[in-house]
Amino acid sequence: MDFPITETVVSRTIARGGVCADEQGEFWAYHDLAYQQQEDMHQDLPIELADEIGLDGKAFGDCLGSEKAAARVERTEREARRLQLKRTPGIFVNGKPVIGHDDLERNIIRAVEVELAQ
Repeated sequence: MDFPITETVVSRTIARGGVCADEQGEFWAYHDLAYQQQEDMHQDLPIELADEIGLDGKAFGDCLGSEKAAARVERTEREARRLQLKRTPGIFVNGKPVIGHDDLERNIIRAVEVELAQ
């Protein structure tokens, strides 16, 4: 999902950048760099990340300002609310949300063990 990690304009712009990187087949490279930069999020970060991973700058810039990218992020946010996801990263184990950055692996293991025990 192209999910903003905070409810700010900058976070939504970075999420739109994920949509645009995905159009060039580089979502995960963009994602990983953006995640590393979350302490220094600023409006120009998507362009800087796109340059760093070698994306077509014009296509990326056109996409970043497009309604298509904004609409995809909005759809993702609506879907996350519907699924009651409030943080990232998050996954589902047997239809139940497992959320948490620092303890995600341990939480997934625990959730799988609980489901297997039933």
